[in-house]
Amino acid sequence: MPPLFISLPVVASSNYLQEKDVPVSINDLDKHSLIGMRISSDHGTELPWEFLQAGKMVKYHPHSQFMINNHLRKQAALDGLGITWLARSSVEQELASAQLVELLAEFAITYDSFYLYYPSRKGHSNVFKLIIDLLKCE
Repeated sequence: MPPLFISLPVVASSNYLQEKDVPVSINDLDKHSLIGMRISSDHGTELPWEFLQAGKMVKYHPHSQFMINNHLRKQAALDGLGITWLARSSVEQELASAQLVELLAEFAITYDSFYLYYPSRKGHSNVFKLIIDLLKCE
């Protein structure tokens, strides 16, 4: 099985982009309404957006108009409230139907998928075994 990857595109609705300049560089995002994410109120800073530029990771620190830490970021983008950075798997249908438009695709970063490491198969509960089976990608 080929390795799975997690891609995070920057997206916006076509309605949002109608009367705005489409960003062509990462710094162009400063001219736009951004929908950010903060992991929790205890995590005081906004989550930076990561890009790949000239083979190196670039961290962009957005100055978002508002922050949401759940699925509502996608809905806010669909409603034309701004640009956000989301997992491709969560917006594939909206990209395919042109409800959302990918921006700065040449800078999009891709991560290796998640892995679960555990030391041994001995002594685990049935619940743990069920979770492992559920998480397996075969």
